[in-house]
Amino acid sequence: MKNLFLGVAVLVVVAIGAVLFLNSQNNTKKIPTSLSDETMANKTAKDSESMMEKKPAVESGASMYSGAVLAGSTTPFLTFSKADYGKAVSEGKIILLDFYANWCPICRAEAPEWVAAFNNLNVPNAVGFKVNYNDSETDQDEKDLAKQFGVTYQHTKVLLKNGTVVEKVTEQWDAAQIQSVVEDASK
Repeated sequence: MKNLFLGVAVLVVVAIGAVLFLNSQNNTKKIPTSLSDETMANKTAKDSESMMEKKPAVESGASMYSGAVLAGSTTPFLTFSKADYGKAVSEGKIILLDFYANWCPICRAEAPEWVAAFNNLNVPNAVGFKVNYNDSETDQDEKDLAKQFGVTYQHTKVLLKNGTVVEKVTEQWDAAQIQSVVEDASK
C-alpha cells in the first residue's frame, strides 16, 4: 500500500512539473507593433536594440524588399539579408551599411539615431542596412560583407554609391549626420 501511495505521489509531482514546464514554454514575450517618435526619443540606449521594431516588408520605388524594416518608408532601414542587399546593389541604390554589434555601447546608443534618421529621410534611391558584426546574431553573409569592405571594428559605417565606397567611418553619428550623409550622396 505504501508503494502504491508513493507511486501516485511521484506521478502527481511529475504531472505538475510537466504542466508548469509546458506553460512556461508557451508564455512568449510579444513584440510591440508600433512605437511613436516621442516614445523612441525617450528610450535609453540600453533599450535601443529592443526598440528597433520590425515592420512588414516595404515597397520602395519599383522594388520590394523582403527583410524586416527597422525604420523608414520611402528610404528603408532594413536588417541585412544577402538577397535584399543584392537587389539594392543591382538597382544602383545608394547604400548605407551600419555594422552593429549587440554588445557594443556605441552601437546601442546610435540605434535610435538610425531609426530617427531613416524615419525622416525621403530619398527613394537609397536604403540602409543594419549588418550584425561579430556578435551573437552575425551570420556568414554578414561576415563575408565585413571582410569585403575591410570592416574590422563594430559601429563602422560604409556608404556606397554606384557600388563604390564613398565613405567609411567608425565615429559615432547622430540622426542629423546619418540623414545628411544619405541626402548629400543622393545629389
